[in-house]
Amino acid sequence: MALTTLLIMTGVLAGGCTLIGCDSAIAVSLSDELASGAYELEACVDEKTCTTTNFEITGQSDYEVYVPFGEAQFSEVAMVVVTVTDSSGSVVANARGEVKFERSQPNGWRCPPVCWWARMSV
Repeated sequence: MALTTLLIMTGVLAGGCTLIGCDSAIAVSLSDELASGAYELEACVDEKTCTTTNFEITGQSDYEVYVPFGEAQFSEVAMVVVTVTDSSGSVVANARGEVKFERSQPNGWRCPPVCWWARMSV
């Protein structure tokens, strides 16, 4: 165990990086006006990076949907378009606006990965 601790400390002191991963993402807060049911949320950043997430509302209010973008890289401020459709494909909510992203590097400022997080309300 002492050798393992020494090896880990040596790697850290020599500038080694841990292997914590992360995804870029947007947390979308939804209006409590949406009825119970299944929905699809599409989020597009700068009209070029889009992803879709399915979710279900079960009657509780104050829903927040986590929309992952994997290893996508964003600028600190980006235009985000969010569209929510119900199970019939009808648009029930949408929003468009500039969103401020926060940079995250869980392994330290010199180590990858770099991820971007933001919050938006619809």
